[in-house]
Amino acid sequence: MKNYNVLTRQNVTDVDLVNTLKLDPQLAGTPEINRAAYDSMFNINVSNFIKQGYSEGQAKAAAGRLRKTAMQYNNQ
Repeated sequence: MKNYNVLTRQNVTDVDLVNTLKLDPQLAGTPEINRAAYDSMFNINVSNFIKQGYSEGQAKAAAGRLRKTAMQYNNQ
């Protein structure tokens, strides 16, 4: 199976990413795995920012900036 995730360069397989982020196993071996991983990390970051005292709006804004930066970095 071909790995499509952006962490393949660090020897992370699509299956590893599915298991770590609890993604739909059907995403392994498809380009859609990256969008799902970014969305999952966005939700995790929102939750963590809220635990740090951010309002929901602030947490979503901060997590959105992180997602945007990661997507730009990985699409180079």
